[in-house]
Amino acid sequence: MDQRYLLPSSVRRSEPGPRDAPETPHDEPPEPRRQGRDLSDPRVAAETILQVEGSNEGRAGTSPWTHNRLTCCVIALAVLGLSCSKASHPPGTVFSDCSECPEMVVIPPGTFTRGSQAITIDYPMAVGLYEVTFREWDACVRDGGCDGYRPSAPEGEARKPEHPVTKVNWHDANRYAEWLTEVTGEEYGLLSEAEWEYAARAGSQTAQYWGDRVDQQCQYANGYDMMAHLKYSLDDRMPIGCRDGHEYTSPVGSYRPNAFGLYDVLGNVTELVGDCYNKDYTGAPVDGSARYTGDCTRRIFRGGSWRSGVGNLISLTARINGPTATRYIDAGFRVARTLERER
Repeated sequence: MDQRYLLPSSVRRSEPGPRDAPETPHDEPPEPRRQGRDLSDPRVAAETILQVEGSNEGRAGTSPWTHNRLTCCVIALAVLGLSCSKASHPPGTVFSDCSECPEMVVIPPGTFTRGSQAITIDYPMAVGLYEVTFREWDACVRDGGCDGYRPSAPEGEARKPEHPVTKVNWHDANRYAEWLTEVTGEEYGLLSEAEWEYAARAGSQTAQYWGDRVDQQCQYANGYDMMAHLKYSLDDRMPIGCRDGHEYTSPVGSYRPNAFGLYDVLGNVTELVGDCYNKDYTGAPVDGSARYTGDCTRRIFRGGSWRSGVGNLISLTARINGPTATRYIDAGFRVARTLERER
């Protein structure tokens, strides 16, 4: 399954989207995700250049990176007989599609077990090395994207550029991915729930990707620790018995990554995924694709956050849900990008 990230028409920027208004029903299923471009075909590559040129015409601050890269691919195909997809990134490669785009890391295909299901990710994908930050979000706003929405930090906290963006909902996250797609000519979007768990596990079989020892959490994740408890004193949760150095969100990449090189997949902010809410995985796809049936007025969050205390919220299996249009002070997201299959 290497179809990905054609955004539902209901979240495209040309249509008005929810702000902090009451939740809007979202009953129509999204359009099927389309195949990535086959840049090994010179005609497709040339057409892509024209599409990128057309979509970027008049866009202030647009980087020529995408145009130059695709031009080089066409030249390589014509002169050297190389395939653009062959020139793509091997697993573990870190790259960025533009100067203000998120850093991405290439994740290899593989399988994992989710309950009674064997999930197979038979395609390579690039996943955000970090959760999307305020700095990256603001680049979208400056360029006329993301509906001009400028989210704030949690009340009483500073809005710091390298901290993960918060107070964004599923619609907001998709508009950011749409902007990346327009700027770069590549297919960006939210991870499916299956892709998220595969990427977060990075081959691990334990409750957390570092193992089962709760006392090691402060080396790997920003959760509800003693520092946060001293400041916020949330009565409905017990703090982790260590200090992770931050009272609320932390700068992305502050802790140890998982085996795929991803940072903060547990803790910091809980991450939105593309799927509609279903109470369990009965009938869910096993090919890595998102599930667009069920209650699509609600969406799934994975990974826990800086407000997650002792319990199973900072866990590779824990999942919570919330209204599609609601913006939470501890919720954010990371993006994924389509990669071409090797030939």
